[in-house]
Amino acid sequence: MLPGDHETLVVEAQSPGDPDSVDFFIAGERDYMFGAPVRSEKDGKLVFTVPILDRPSATPTDGGLYYTLTSAEGSVDGFLPFP
Repeated sequence: MLPGDHETLVVEAQSPGDPDSVDFFIAGERDYMFGAPVRSEKDGKLVFTVPILDRPSATPTDGGLYYTLTSAEGSVDGFLPFP
């Protein structure tokens, strides 16, 4: 995760193979709601900028946000820290 702001989550992704096949999904949970990720490239790296449409009044201190990164080569999932 890269620095974003109160209204944006920014994620840098790396994947073997064709970068055009990479997609990013994030679950809205714990009172977070996200817009569609916007894909771009910065310094040769794939970046997904995700609008934060709604968030809890206090940032949770435990757990994280579940994400999935897919590509033609397969997929990975995990947790990102709460923004």
